[in-house]
Amino acid sequence: MKYEEYLELFNQIKLSKTNLELLKRLKDSEINPNINELLIPKYRDLITYKFSESVANIKKELNIIFSDINYLDLTLVTFKKEINYIKELININILPLENQKELRNTIQEETNKTYEILIKEANKEDPTGTLALTIKNNEIKWSDNNEL
Repeated sequence: MKYEEYLELFNQIKLSKTNLELLKRLKDSEINPNINELLIPKYRDLITYKFSESVANIKKELNIIFSDINYLDLTLVTFKKEINYIKELININILPLENQKELRNTIQEETNKTYEILIKEANKEDPTGTLALTIKNNEIKWSDNNEL
């Protein structure tokens, strides 16, 4: 692919939720070493943007998710899918290994903080602990081999 084609693909990924067809297209493309250095900052920005949007979607829904446990569950499942999609993006060899590791760590830390904030707010809204339990049950379980 040419540089412009990569930029267009990045933009399509940015505008979609979790489009597996676009992800496959990116995975299957041959990385041109001549343009890879130019792609790295754009690709990092894409991954950061996708994560920020995932967290922002939860923030937008805060009033609703704590009033409907089913909606909370759906929102958390969607969040987990988006994080797994971001994981797949990180694993594509556009980024050097050091950048991949750094992004994985950042995403994991920020995801954990998001869950902590949600649990704290859930405990304020629901003293019985049902909402917090739902959040804990939907948390991404980070393993030693980095589920992310």
